[in-house]
Amino acid sequence: MEWGESLDGALRAAEQRQTLVLVDFYAPWCYSCYFMDENVLSQPELAEFDTQLEFVKLDADAPAGAAAMERWKIKFLPSYLLLNSNGEEIGRIAGEQTADAFYSELSRLTLSAATVVQLQARFSKAPELLQAGLAQRILKAHVDQQNPQGAQDWLDGLPDSQRQRLLQDDAVRTQANRAALRLTDDPAKAEAIGRKLLRAETGCTLPYEVVTMNPRIAPDPARLPADLRTAQIEVLEPFVQNRLLGDGPACADQRTGVLVLSGLYKQAGRDDASAALLKQAQNTLINAMGGTDIEKLRADRWRADNLRVFYAAADDTDALLALNDKLIEAFPQDYVYPYRQARLLLKAERPADALPHLETAAQRAYGVNRLRIAGHHAQALDVLGNKREAIRVLNAALRANKKFFPEEAAKLREQRDALKT
Repeated sequence: MEWGESLDGALRAAEQRQTLVLVDFYAPWCYSCYFMDENVLSQPELAEFDTQLEFVKLDADAPAGAAAMERWKIKFLPSYLLLNSNGEEIGRIAGEQTADAFYSELSRLTLSAATVVQLQARFSKAPELLQAGLAQRILKAHVDQQNPQGAQDWLDGLPDSQRQRLLQDDAVRTQANRAALRLTDDPAKAEAIGRKLLRAETGCTLPYEVVTMNPRIAPDPARLPADLRTAQIEVLEPFVQNRLLGDGPACADQRTGVLVLSGLYKQAGRDDASAALLKQAQNTLINAMGGTDIEKLRADRWRADNLRVFYAAADDTDALLALNDKLIEAFPQDYVYPYRQARLLLKAERPADALPHLETAAQRAYGVNRLRIAGHHAQALDVLGNKREAIRVLNAALRANKKFFPEEAAKLREQRDALKT
């Protein structure tokens, strides 16, 4: 099987072959995407879907990919969208997954091959036949598609007796609470729902539920109820130690849970616990890779980038600068690491050191990142007293961009106009 690059072509092929379309949304800076490519999509199980699916990869930084992400409200990378030949969504799989979890979900989606709308319609005239497993699936699909209102509307539209019957099921109730949490702007209600979700079986989505509930409960983290923060820490600690840093059933997204728990420690005034957790996470990755020499980093890009994230979270600038230099050497065709290194050097007020990295990144970048790099490139040139070259860099990026990415282009025009004054 092969991955194509044309969504329209894949939809036409799906109509002719009576198949479905699997769209892989990725970006070159998305190291979770590399994890999925190397550890999940490379597995022989994918070939078993060759007669059922058309395969398409869309780069989120390119115009076509960005437009598709907006059309289907894709919020996370990587995301895997399953469509029928009419372009209707069957379901999606978001974020890093283990191979078992990914292929289990893909099998379930392809076997049903029904959109959420079709599933709802199937039981609209006979809701008494609706079973908890299907109700949980409908609710989860809506929430995962960033449409919690759709989940709530569907649930509210059921006869009261059927809704109450279904809500007796733990899994249905959990998905209903996930939807309700995302809909409320009432801090007290968000707190009540959040406490229920902490006691529920949310699996690998646990860190995301914490990230979702806390701003709704207290926009200022310092005002989060202390006992709730303590409860979150008590739930996250065994989750992180067992499923992210230990030998328990693994969750593919290692970094989010560690970062959420580290942040909670800091909010609770437990800076030592935060530092110890980040150090443990760093050592876990280094041990798993067998070291941090160039070849080890090149062989395990996912862990290498997680290590970068944990150094950044620990504010270990020296370790981060040293690691970035190795990553630039390990992945010489990648614009992302020179770009990251340049931004770090600019933050450290070292524009002269940042400039060659920005020039390297500019030669390799495309799409929206060409504009972002140009903005930092011009910033470095301006600080170094070369406004004319800074304006030239901005103009060149705007000409190459044409009509795409209007928000980023507007920022560059404002930056250019400020330099002209």
